[in-house]
Amino acid sequence: MKNIWITSLSDEPALIKEVGAVLQRYGMRGQAHVWQDNLEKHYPQICLEQLQTQSPDAWLILGRESELQQASVRYGISLISASLACQSRPPALFFLSPRKLSEQQALPDLCQQLSATMLSLDATNWAAKIVATLALPSTASDSPFRLRLWGNEQIGQWLELSPETQAWQGMIFGVSGQIGTKPAAVSFQAVGPRGGLPQKTTLEFAQQGLEIQASERNFSAWALRNPIALGNSYFCRIDGHPEQILFMPYSDAEQADATIVELV
Repeated sequence: MKNIWITSLSDEPALIKEVGAVLQRYGMRGQAHVWQDNLEKHYPQICLEQLQTQSPDAWLILGRESELQQASVRYGISLISASLACQSRPPALFFLSPRKLSEQQALPDLCQQLSATMLSLDATNWAAKIVATLALPSTASDSPFRLRLWGNEQIGQWLELSPETQAWQGMIFGVSGQIGTKPAAVSFQAVGPRGGLPQKTTLEFAQQGLEIQASERNFSAWALRNPIALGNSYFCRIDGHPEQILFMPYSDAEQADATIVELV
């Protein structure tokens, strides 16, 4: 029996029960919880830990289009999706809406690391599509990097960036935009083995307070020149919640190729 972890974006017991009953008829076992839209209390990290503990075959996000449009919700879903994609056996991701989503609506970019599928309760075969998808062999992400969320109220919000295909010669990392009232900013950085926050680190030529313009946006950035080999990661603590992040290997050139990741 396949295990489905249901994240409902609103507290609607009747709807959650209805979805769970349909999944059961198709031979799937659903467990549900209600999303708490609270970035300041580090709810995305709490939700991520629940998913990692349950290790479901699929993560089903139940919500309406208006709920999915909220930047804080998209931010949390983005970073959870990217973090789950780092696992050896990540769950499939489905977004289930009571009504068919408009053509303009789309899931956050990072959700595609879990090959996200959008479904509607209006369609009578939505549960059958989940069954069919889970019967297919899983495919590994071809992303050249891995992005993972760490942290809690005590240590703050951390992101881990890991190279997947080739080592990085240093790092420039920046944030842009803000969700909520607190401006987003990098407040600490480190390099260490991937898979957990390092206990200690030695930084080479660390820099702070850099200003970078890219894709008509201004990014506040930090940098270091530590080589980041395969198996190692760059870690940064971020205050606030940015709309985009930028990163690239360290370079003294005025122009260099950078990766911009949309978090909303």
